Parts: sequence; C-alpha cells; structure tokens
Amino acid sequence: MAIKQFAAGEIIIAEGTYGAQTFLIQEGQVLICKETGGSNRIPITVLKTGEVFGEMYLFDDTGFRTASVVAQTEVTLEVIAREDMEVFLKQTPPIVQSMIKTLSIRLAQTSQENSILKYRMSHPLKRFLNFLKN
Repeated sequence: MAIKQFAAGEIIIAEGTYGAQTFLIQEGQVLICKETGGSNRIPITVLKTGEVFGEMYLFDDTGFRTASVVAQTEVTLEVIAREDMEVFLKQTPPIVQSMIKTLSIRLAQTSQENSILKYRMSHPLKRFLNFLKN
C-alpha cells in the first residue's frame, strides 16, 4: 500500500477514467462530484479522514469511475491496490459479497439519477419555471 498526497483543488479521480485502486483518507477531505461537461460540478458528498472512496470499481465490470474526486484541502491518502482489496473480499462470505455488489450498483444508479435532477434544477430557467409553478 502506497501513500499519496494531493493539494487542495487537485483532481484525484476523474469521472469516466479507468481505475483499480481504493483510497483511504488519512488526513484531509475530498469532494465526490459529477461532471456536467463544463466547469461546474454537481456535489454528491464530502468525505473526511478515515473514510474510503474509489471502491465501486470492484463491483462494476467496466472499472470506469462513476464520479470525480477533488481534494478540498491538502489530502493524504493510502492507496490500496485491487489485488489487496480482492484478498479482503475473499475473506467475506459469498452472500455478503453479493449484498455489497447489489448495494454498490443501486448506489451508483441512485447517484446518477440524483445528479441529473440536481443539474436540471440548477439551471436558472428550470429554477424560474419551478418558482412559477409554486
């Protein structure tokens, strides 16, 4: 396992890229977000020291990242390789592995749907039209 450091504002993971590592935040905080195709990002959540990200590739056959991760502060990460994560998973009963995979897929779908709604609602015209409806 390796240690990596990132400066505030630095992109750790770019949505849509291939990845095969999991990250444990040793210090700092990161923003998990969806890209909009422009300079704006739709925030999903902020993770802090002790939390893990980048694990969803383990349950997605494509290995493509479903969101971007940006350092909000200076960040120190422990990088856990796919091989090490697979060792951990093999120690888990098959039924639990299946549940984790199902939850991971559902989370990715919900996150995608939520991001689309947030993007639509963030557009000024949409906000104005919603205001008129109420």
